[in-house]
Amino acid sequence: MKYWLRGKRGGVVIFLLIAALVTGGLGGTTVAALRMEREQLDDHLRAQHRDQLQLALWHLDSLIGPALAKEDSRPYNHYS
Repeated sequence: MKYWLRGKRGGVVIFLLIAALVTGGLGGTTVAALRMEREQLDDHLRAQHRDQLQLALWHLDSLIGPALAKEDSRPYNHYS
């Protein structure tokens, strides 16, 4: 080991190096956790939107369905 790492300066340098590595690791983990949380929130919002759209289409189908069935039962020559 080098001589300058044996004194107080060396201890401070090594401490700062280890602190920087730990801080970097924790920072990276925090960023990954926040990104995952945001993706889960986006997935939840997409699922809510899909459910609302499905309900709206069901309502629309229940209103228009009988009229479409009536038109569908007419023979082809009625449209001429």
